[in-house]
Amino acid sequence: MLGTLGNLSLKELELLADLPRFSSLRGLARARGVEAAQLTRTLQKLEQILSKTILERAPGGSKVTPEGLRLAAVAAQIVDTAQQFVPERSDAANTQLTLGTRGFLNYAFSEAFAKVCFAPKRSRKELVLRLLDLSPEELKVAEHKRLIQMAIHLGEMDWTQAWESTFVGKLRWSVFVRKGHALQKLPSLSLDDLTDLDFVGPIYWMGTEIKEGDDGYPVPLRMRKVTVFTQSAISAIELARHSDAIVFAPNIITQKQAEMGQLSQLQVEGTENCFQNVFLSVRTDAVPMSFKNSLIAEMKTLLE
Repeated sequence: MLGTLGNLSLKELELLADLPRFSSLRGLARARGVEAAQLTRTLQKLEQILSKTILERAPGGSKVTPEGLRLAAVAAQIVDTAQQFVPERSDAANTQLTLGTRGFLNYAFSEAFAKVCFAPKRSRKELVLRLLDLSPEELKVAEHKRLIQMAIHLGEMDWTQAWESTFVGKLRWSVFVRKGHALQKLPSLSLDDLTDLDFVGPIYWMGTEIKEGDDGYPVPLRMRKVTVFTQSAISAIELARHSDAIVFAPNIITQKQAEMGQLSQLQVEGTENCFQNVFLSVRTDAVPMSFKNSLIAEMKTLLE
């Protein structure tokens, strides 16, 4: 099988290796910034080169065959080996580390980044941190292309062998409204009480299409009255602050507005245990252990 894959370029091998990492070809196409039809044609071309069946028709689209999964596993090994001989790119004298995560998590942990990166005892020759806003699917592609060395994500993710993940803590979500909202006057609230009220919902640009997100609220978006969608959690908070809309957001990014009296947290029955696990994943051959441990320690102080 190794000899067969030897007819492919590194980019084609990377494509094969990515197959098991996505639940659908459409998701892989979004992450790569191409149309699903174009990706299908590329895979069909690889089938002709390899004389192997990679895809098979299934209800709702195509799925990877067992033979395709075996090819993907071998391709991933080849890619990992090849990347060991690819030198790290550096545009400056300092070592650069690039961390990818969702935009609101970059905002949420900005205090931790600041304390670690601007510590008085750090020398000029130490590393430079670059922060990128990436969706979970974009993280996977950036990892395979060795564009990032660190990632903060919610829930566990599958990484290559060069990476390791560390559980940092739990992030809590709550219901927030503007100060003086009529809902604050009610003695108790349930999920049903909010069903017909305006919500701000999440939405994402996935490279080729727009996709509604999941804010983790116990009631799905399709069963709520979502009046405005936004990609930015900060924008969602501001929309709620200037209207009667409801936003379900992480406590960590609403703390400042709550302390200033601009937002109020509602105690809604059914949302008491809305937590998501936060992980920091790093490429062990690129990230100094001391930096990783310092960042985790600072992140923990910000989580419940």
